[in-house]
Amino acid sequence: MRRVLNNSCILRTLVMFVSMLCLPSAQAIVVYDNFGPGMSFDISAGQGFGSLSDAEYGLSFTPIDSGYLSYLTVAVSSYSGEGEAIFTLYDDNLGEPGSVLETFNLSNLPAFGSTFTPQTITATGTTYLNSGQPYWLIASQPNYPDTCVWQNSTVAMDTLIAFRDNQLPEWWPQMHEQQWALRVETSEVPVTTGPVDLNGTIKTPDGTDICAMVLASGQYRFSCNPVGVFSFSDLPRDNNGTVKRQMYADGFFPKIDILSGTTEEAVVLTRSGPCPSYNPGYDPAVVPGSAGKRVNISGNVLSQNSQTPICAMALANGQFNFSCDGSGSYSLNIPLDNNGQFKLQVYADGFAPTIQTFDEFQVINDVRMARAVECQ
Repeated sequence: MRRVLNNSCILRTLVMFVSMLCLPSAQAIVVYDNFGPGMSFDISAGQGFGSLSDAEYGLSFTPIDSGYLSYLTVAVSSYSGEGEAIFTLYDDNLGEPGSVLETFNLSNLPAFGSTFTPQTITATGTTYLNSGQPYWLIASQPNYPDTCVWQNSTVAMDTLIAFRDNQLPEWWPQMHEQQWALRVETSEVPVTTGPVDLNGTIKTPDGTDICAMVLASGQYRFSCNPVGVFSFSDLPRDNNGTVKRQMYADGFFPKIDILSGTTEEAVVLTRSGPCPSYNPGYDPAVVPGSAGKRVNISGNVLSQNSQTPICAMALANGQFNFSCDGSGSYSLNIPLDNNGQFKLQVYADGFAPTIQTFDEFQVINDVRMARAVECQ
Protein backbone atom coordinates (compact mmCIF):
# COMPACT_ATOMS: atom_id res chain seq x y z
CA MET A 1 0.00 0.00 0.00
CA ARG A 2 1.29 3.44 -0.89
CA ARG A 3 1.24 5.97 1.97
CA VAL A 4 0.57 9.63 1.34
CA LEU A 5 1.62 12.31 3.85
CA ASN A 6 -0.40 15.48 3.83
CA ASN A 7 1.21 18.90 4.11
CA SER A 8 0.31 19.41 7.78
CA CYS A 9 1.95 16.14 8.75
CA ILE A 10 5.11 17.04 6.83
CA LEU A 11 5.17 20.47 8.48
CA ARG A 12 4.78 19.01 11.98
CA THR A 13 7.57 16.50 11.33
CA LEU A 14 9.86 19.23 10.00
CA VAL A 15 9.20 21.46 13.01
CA MET A 16 9.94 18.62 15.42
CA PHE A 17 13.18 17.83 13.58
CA VAL A 18 14.35 21.45 13.56
CA SER A 19 13.41 21.82 17.25
CA MET A 20 15.55 18.82 18.13
CA LEU A 21 18.48 20.32 16.25
CA CYS A 22 18.13 23.57 18.19
CA LEU A 23 18.17 21.98 21.64
CA PRO A 24 21.40 22.51 23.59
CA SER A 25 23.52 19.38 23.77
CA ALA A 26 23.77 17.66 27.13
CA GLN A 27 26.57 15.43 25.89
CA ALA A 28 29.80 15.83 27.83
CA ILE A 29 32.78 17.24 25.94
CA VAL A 30 36.34 16.28 26.90
CA VAL A 31 38.26 19.54 27.36
CA TYR A 32 41.38 18.12 29.03
CA ASP A 33 42.73 14.55 29.12
CA ASN A 34 46.15 13.10 29.90
CA PHE A 35 45.08 9.46 30.33
CA GLY A 36 46.65 6.97 27.97
CA PRO A 37 44.73 4.76 25.49
CA GLY A 38 41.74 3.10 27.07
CA MET A 39 41.96 5.38 30.16
CA SER A 40 45.28 3.77 31.08
CA PHE A 41 47.62 5.13 33.75
CA ASP A 42 50.68 4.04 35.72
CA ILE A 43 49.49 1.81 38.59
CA SER A 44 52.98 1.54 40.10
CA ALA A 45 53.89 5.22 40.51
CA GLY A 46 52.30 8.52 41.44
CA GLN A 47 52.36 11.49 43.78
CA GLY A 48 51.68 10.84 47.44
CA PHE A 49 49.66 13.38 49.42
CA GLY A 50 48.67 13.62 53.06
CA SER A 51 51.09 11.65 55.24
CA LEU A 52 53.01 13.17 58.15
CA SER A 53 53.48 16.49 56.38
CA ASP A 54 49.75 16.77 55.60
CA ALA A 55 50.80 17.88 52.11
CA GLU A 56 48.49 19.02 49.33
CA TYR A 57 49.49 18.50 45.70
CA GLY A 58 47.85 19.41 42.43
CA LEU A 59 48.31 20.39 38.82
CA SER A 60 47.24 23.17 36.52
CA PHE A 61 45.12 22.36 33.47
CA THR A 62 43.74 24.52 30.67
CA PRO A 63 40.44 23.55 28.97
CA ILE A 64 40.45 23.51 25.16
CA ASP A 65 36.77 24.50 25.08
CA SER A 66 34.36 26.41 27.33
CA GLY A 67 31.43 24.90 29.19
CA TYR A 68 29.92 23.92 32.52
CA LEU A 69 32.03 21.41 34.44
CA SER A 70 30.28 18.03 34.35
CA TYR A 71 32.81 15.34 35.28
CA LEU A 72 36.34 14.95 36.60
CA THR A 73 38.05 11.60 36.21
CA VAL A 74 41.13 10.87 38.33
CA ALA A 75 43.17 7.80 39.20
CA VAL A 76 43.79 7.83 42.94
CA SER A 77 44.60 5.02 45.38
CA SER A 78 45.12 4.52 49.11
CA TYR A 79 48.65 3.86 50.35
CA SER A 80 47.68 3.81 54.04
CA GLY A 81 44.73 4.69 56.23
CA GLU A 82 41.01 5.05 55.63
CA GLY A 83 41.10 5.42 51.84
CA GLU A 84 39.59 8.91 51.67
CA ALA A 85 40.69 11.93 49.63
CA ILE A 86 39.53 15.45 48.86
CA PHE A 87 39.89 17.10 45.46
CA THR A 88 39.43 20.86 45.25
CA LEU A 89 39.01 22.88 42.06
CA TYR A 90 40.56 26.36 42.11
CA ASP A 91 40.74 29.18 39.63
CA ASP A 92 44.17 30.59 38.81
CA ASN A 93 45.73 33.54 40.61
CA LEU A 94 48.91 34.63 38.82
CA GLY A 95 50.24 31.12 38.31
CA GLU A 96 49.07 29.48 41.53
CA PRO A 97 45.76 28.26 43.00
CA GLY A 98 43.37 31.13 43.69
CA SER A 99 39.72 30.89 44.80
CA VAL A 100 37.91 27.62 45.52
CA LEU A 101 35.31 26.78 42.88
CA GLU A 102 34.17 23.29 43.94
CA THR A 103 35.22 20.57 46.40
CA PHE A 104 34.79 16.82 45.92
CA ASN A 105 35.14 13.96 48.44
CA LEU A 106 36.23 10.44 47.55
CA SER A 107 36.07 7.34 49.77
CA ASN A 108 36.68 3.59 49.59
CA LEU A 109 39.76 4.11 47.45
CA PRO A 110 41.50 1.01 46.03
CA ALA A 111 44.86 -0.09 47.38
CA PHE A 112 47.97 1.36 45.81
CA GLY A 113 49.54 -1.02 43.28
CA SER A 114 46.28 -2.77 42.44
CA THR A 115 44.50 -2.65 39.10
CA PHE A 116 41.43 -0.43 39.29
CA THR A 117 39.08 1.72 37.26
CA PRO A 118 39.67 5.48 37.51
CA GLN A 119 37.21 7.40 39.68
CA THR A 120 34.70 9.65 37.90
CA ILE A 121 33.45 12.59 39.96
CA THR A 122 30.16 14.27 39.09
CA ALA A 123 30.32 18.06 39.43
CA THR A 124 27.44 20.37 40.32
CA GLY A 125 27.11 21.54 36.72
CA THR A 126 27.17 25.19 37.77
CA THR A 127 30.91 25.98 37.48
CA TYR A 128 31.78 27.47 34.12
CA LEU A 129 35.24 26.77 32.70
CA ASN A 130 36.60 29.18 30.11
CA SER A 131 38.62 27.94 27.17
CA GLY A 132 42.29 28.88 27.38
CA GLN A 133 42.09 29.87 31.05
CA PRO A 134 44.14 27.84 33.56
CA TYR A 135 42.54 26.09 36.54
CA TRP A 136 43.93 23.93 39.35
CA LEU A 137 42.87 20.58 40.77
CA ILE A 138 44.43 19.99 44.20
CA ALA A 139 44.44 16.70 46.14
CA SER A 140 44.44 16.62 49.95
CA GLN A 141 43.88 14.11 52.76
CA PRO A 142 41.24 14.55 55.50
CA ASN A 143 42.67 11.98 57.92
CA TYR A 144 46.12 12.71 59.35
CA PRO A 145 48.51 10.87 58.85
CA ASP A 146 46.88 8.77 56.09
CA THR A 147 48.49 8.76 52.65
CA CYS A 148 46.91 8.56 49.22
CA VAL A 149 48.52 8.47 45.77
CA TRP A 150 47.48 10.35 42.65
CA GLN A 151 48.67 7.95 39.94
CA ASN A 152 50.97 9.11 37.19
CA SER A 153 49.71 9.60 33.67
CA THR A 154 51.31 7.49 30.97
CA VAL A 155 51.64 10.64 28.87
CA ALA A 156 55.04 12.25 29.37
CA MET A 157 54.63 16.03 29.41
CA ASP A 158 55.97 18.91 31.49
CA THR A 159 53.24 20.58 33.51
CA LEU A 160 52.84 23.24 36.18
CA ILE A 161 52.17 21.80 39.64
CA ALA A 162 51.75 23.34 43.09
CA PHE A 163 52.07 22.02 46.62
CA ARG A 164 52.01 23.18 50.22
CA ASP A 165 52.71 21.48 53.55
CA ASN A 166 51.01 21.60 56.93
CA GLN A 167 48.20 23.83 55.62
CA LEU A 168 50.61 26.75 55.25
CA PRO A 169 49.18 29.64 53.24
CA GLU A 170 51.91 29.77 50.59
CA TRP A 171 51.66 27.62 47.48
CA TRP A 172 54.88 26.48 45.82
CA PRO A 173 54.31 26.28 42.05
CA GLN A 174 56.97 24.69 39.83
CA MET A 175 57.35 22.90 36.51
CA HIS A 176 57.26 19.11 36.77
CA GLU A 177 58.15 16.46 34.21
CA GLN A 178 55.24 14.20 35.16
CA GLN A 179 51.48 14.69 34.99
CA TRP A 180 48.96 12.96 37.23
CA ALA A 181 46.06 11.20 35.54
CA LEU A 182 43.16 13.59 34.93
CA ARG A 183 40.28 13.99 32.50
CA VAL A 184 37.94 17.01 32.53
CA GLU A 185 34.55 17.07 30.82
CA THR A 186 32.10 19.92 30.35
CA SER A 187 28.65 20.27 28.84
CA GLU A 188 26.68 23.02 27.15
CA VAL A 189 23.66 24.20 29.12
CA PRO A 190 21.52 27.27 28.64
CA VAL A 191 23.04 30.38 30.14
CA THR A 192 20.58 32.42 32.17
CA THR A 193 20.26 36.01 30.98
CA GLY A 194 18.86 39.23 32.38
CA PRO A 195 19.97 41.52 35.20
CA VAL A 196 20.35 40.36 38.80
CA ASP A 197 19.24 41.94 42.10
CA LEU A 198 21.20 41.16 45.27
CA ASN A 199 19.81 42.08 48.65
CA GLY A 200 20.36 40.95 52.21
CA THR A 201 21.96 41.43 55.58
CA ILE A 202 25.45 40.74 56.95
CA LYS A 203 25.81 39.58 60.55
CA THR A 204 28.08 37.79 62.97
CA PRO A 205 27.08 34.27 64.09
CA ASP A 206 25.47 35.81 67.20
CA GLY A 207 23.37 38.22 65.10
CA THR A 208 25.36 41.45 65.38
CA ASP A 209 25.13 43.61 62.24
CA ILE A 210 28.40 44.16 60.33
CA CYS A 211 29.56 47.17 58.33
CA ALA A 212 31.23 45.52 55.32
CA MET A 213 32.21 46.25 51.74
CA VAL A 214 30.23 44.24 49.18
CA LEU A 215 31.54 43.95 45.62
CA ALA A 216 29.57 42.49 42.70
CA SER A 217 29.83 42.95 38.92
CA GLY A 218 32.26 45.84 39.28
CA GLN A 219 29.98 47.74 41.67
CA TYR A 220 30.38 48.13 45.42
CA ARG A 221 28.25 49.01 48.42
CA PHE A 222 28.90 49.41 52.14
CA SER A 223 26.49 47.70 54.51
CA CYS A 224 26.89 50.62 56.92
CA ASN A 225 23.77 52.81 56.59
CA PRO A 226 21.85 51.13 58.04
CA VAL A 227 24.48 48.79 59.45
CA GLY A 228 24.30 45.23 58.11
CA VAL A 229 22.08 45.93 55.08
CA PHE A 230 23.13 45.84 51.41
CA SER A 231 21.25 46.13 48.12
CA PHE A 232 22.14 45.99 44.40
CA SER A 233 19.77 46.34 41.44
CA ASP A 234 20.12 45.40 37.77
CA LEU A 235 23.60 43.91 37.98
CA PRO A 236 25.01 42.52 34.72
CA ARG A 237 26.00 38.86 34.65
CA ASP A 238 29.41 37.44 33.83
CA ASN A 239 29.85 35.63 30.51
CA ASN A 240 28.87 32.35 32.19
CA GLY A 241 25.54 33.75 33.42
CA THR A 242 26.55 34.10 37.07
CA VAL A 243 27.41 36.96 39.44
CA LYS A 244 30.40 36.84 41.79
CA ARG A 245 29.60 38.47 45.15
CA GLN A 246 32.51 39.35 47.45
CA MET A 247 32.21 40.54 51.04
CA TYR A 248 35.04 42.06 53.08
CA ALA A 249 35.04 43.42 56.61
CA ASP A 250 37.94 44.31 58.89
CA GLY A 251 38.39 41.53 61.46
CA PHE A 252 36.44 38.92 59.45
CA PHE A 253 37.32 36.32 56.85
CA PRO A 254 36.33 37.28 53.28
CA LYS A 255 33.26 35.56 51.89
CA ILE A 256 33.05 34.88 48.14
CA ASP A 257 29.94 33.39 46.50
CA ILE A 258 29.07 32.59 42.88
CA LEU A 259 25.34 33.25 42.43
CA SER A 260 23.16 32.05 39.57
CA GLY A 261 20.52 34.75 39.83
CA THR A 262 18.62 37.22 41.98
CA THR A 263 19.24 36.47 45.64
CA GLU A 264 18.03 37.82 48.97
CA GLU A 265 19.60 36.24 52.03
CA ALA A 266 21.13 36.72 55.45
CA VAL A 267 24.90 36.28 55.19
CA VAL A 268 27.02 35.33 58.21
CA LEU A 269 30.71 36.31 58.32
CA THR A 270 33.24 34.44 60.46
CA ARG A 271 35.45 36.52 62.70
CA SER A 272 39.18 36.12 62.07
CA GLY A 273 42.05 36.32 64.48
CA PRO A 274 44.67 39.08 64.37
CA CYS A 275 46.42 39.41 61.01
CA PRO A 276 50.14 40.00 60.57
CA SER A 277 51.02 43.44 59.23
CA TYR A 278 53.40 43.78 56.30
CA ASN A 279 53.05 47.56 56.00
CA PRO A 280 55.00 50.26 57.89
CA GLY A 281 52.95 52.49 60.17
CA TYR A 282 52.14 56.07 59.19
CA ASP A 283 50.87 59.00 61.27
CA PRO A 284 48.95 61.28 58.88
CA ALA A 285 48.93 65.02 59.40
CA VAL A 286 45.64 66.82 60.05
CA VAL A 287 45.37 69.65 57.52
CA PRO A 288 41.78 71.00 57.37
CA GLY A 289 42.89 73.63 54.88
CA SER A 290 43.46 70.89 52.28
CA ALA A 291 39.90 69.54 52.55
CA GLY A 292 38.49 68.90 49.08
CA LYS A 293 41.88 69.21 47.38
CA ARG A 294 42.35 66.58 44.68
CA VAL A 295 45.53 64.51 44.67
CA ASN A 296 46.86 61.63 42.60
CA ILE A 297 47.66 58.50 44.56
CA SER A 298 49.31 55.33 43.26
CA GLY A 299 51.26 52.22 44.20
CA ASN A 300 51.34 48.45 43.91
CA VAL A 301 49.34 45.76 45.70
CA LEU A 302 51.63 42.89 46.71
CA SER A 303 51.38 39.60 48.58
CA GLN A 304 52.98 39.71 52.03
CA ASN A 305 56.71 40.57 51.88
CA SER A 306 57.07 39.33 48.31
CA GLN A 307 56.99 41.09 44.97
CA THR A 308 54.03 38.97 43.83
CA PRO A 309 51.30 41.29 42.47
CA ILE A 310 47.69 40.89 43.55
CA CYS A 311 44.52 41.58 41.59
CA ALA A 312 42.64 43.74 44.10
CA MET A 313 40.17 46.58 44.44
CA ALA A 314 41.72 49.82 45.72
CA LEU A 315 39.21 52.28 47.21
CA ALA A 316 39.97 55.77 48.54
CA ASN A 317 37.53 58.55 49.44
CA GLY A 318 34.82 57.28 47.09
CA GLN A 319 37.07 56.51 44.10
CA PHE A 320 38.23 53.04 43.12
CA ASN A 321 39.97 50.94 40.50
CA PHE A 322 41.44 47.47 40.15
CA SER A 323 45.09 46.36 40.23
CA CYS A 324 44.49 43.55 37.76
CA ASP A 325 46.80 44.38 34.86
CA GLY A 326 49.37 41.82 35.99
CA SER A 327 51.63 44.33 37.73
CA GLY A 328 49.42 44.91 40.79
CA SER A 329 49.47 48.67 40.21
CA TYR A 330 46.67 51.09 41.11
CA SER A 331 46.25 54.81 40.41
CA LEU A 332 43.49 57.18 41.54
CA ASN A 333 42.65 60.87 41.51
CA ILE A 334 40.78 61.56 44.75
CA PRO A 335 39.50 64.42 46.94
CA LEU A 336 40.93 64.75 50.45
CA ASP A 337 38.49 64.56 53.36
CA ASN A 338 37.76 67.23 55.98
CA ASN A 339 41.05 66.48 57.73
CA GLY A 340 43.07 66.67 54.52
CA GLN A 341 43.50 62.91 54.57
CA PHE A 342 42.42 59.84 52.60
CA LYS A 343 41.60 56.33 53.72
CA LEU A 344 43.07 53.71 51.40
CA GLN A 345 41.14 50.45 51.52
CA VAL A 346 42.30 47.42 49.54
CA TYR A 347 40.27 44.23 49.11
CA ALA A 348 41.26 41.00 47.33
CA ASP A 349 39.88 37.49 47.14
CA GLY A 350 41.78 35.24 49.58
CA PHE A 351 43.39 38.11 51.49
CA ALA A 352 42.53 40.08 54.63
CA PRO A 353 41.39 43.68 53.96
CA THR A 354 44.11 46.30 54.33
CA ILE A 355 42.97 49.74 55.52
CA GLN A 356 45.36 52.66 56.07
CA THR A 357 45.04 56.45 56.38
CA PHE A 358 47.43 58.85 54.61
CA ASP A 359 47.75 62.57 53.84
CA GLU A 360 48.70 64.63 50.79
CA PHE A 361 52.38 64.24 51.66
CA GLN A 362 52.27 60.44 51.32
CA VAL A 363 50.50 59.67 48.04
CA ILE A 364 52.65 56.81 46.69
CA ASN A 365 52.04 53.69 48.75
CA ASP A 366 52.67 50.02 48.08
CA VAL A 367 50.14 47.87 49.91
CA ARG A 368 51.21 44.49 51.23
CA MET A 369 48.37 42.14 52.06
CA ALA A 370 48.18 39.24 54.49
CA ARG A 371 46.50 36.07 53.28
CA ALA A 372 43.21 35.35 55.02
CA VAL A 373 44.48 31.98 56.27
CA GLU A 374 47.16 33.81 58.29
CA CYS A 375 44.48 35.46 60.45
CA GLN A 376 43.56 32.38 62.48
